[in-house]
Amino acid sequence: MCTADISIDCWESLTCLPHILFQSREARKLGVAYYPHFDSENFLKHLDVVILSVPIIDLEEVIASLPTEKLAKKLVVDVGPLNAHPKQVMLNAFSDNPDIDILCTSPMFGPKDNEISSFESMANLWDGHPMVYERVRISNMQRCDRYLNIFQEARCQVIEMTADQHDSSTADAEFVTHMIGRLLDQKMLPPTPVI
Repeated sequence: MCTADISIDCWESLTCLPHILFQSREARKLGVAYYPHFDSENFLKHLDVVILSVPIIDLEEVIASLPTEKLAKKLVVDVGPLNAHPKQVMLNAFSDNPDIDILCTSPMFGPKDNEISSFESMANLWDGHPMVYERVRISNMQRCDRYLNIFQEARCQVIEMTADQHDSSTADAEFVTHMIGRLLDQKMLPPTPVI
């Protein structure tokens, strides 16, 4: 889970609370402030935007572990490949906290191995790629627009649609991608002399 204090130079104030694989050493290499899991209250203290970037299977557990009172007046953004489930999880988890803004997004791109040397080169990789979003529950529209503007300035195709519309439009591609991945993982495809 990472967050950004939105400003003109949005990359200057990135901080991360590690998930299972993200450790302090990697954070230092990236120049990112590091907070261990047990220090989530200090991590959230001065943030404006909280970005949830965790496997969908862990989303409920991660959200349940957050001190919801510290999320008040913040924008919570999910960046997963599917939107309907995260939307429902956040609405349920934050039902008693209507002052927590919720934005579901699906940036339909990602870094390619060995192509990223800086945040600037990463932003160039976004050019022309879709970034789908739904404003689920937003009270501070200006903050939400500033966040979305990061993607517009990176020349993404920023597309607003409901979580259900997004998920139904990407369901077939997700199915084929995961099926092929499982086939390769299970070694169900015969080896070839080339590979």
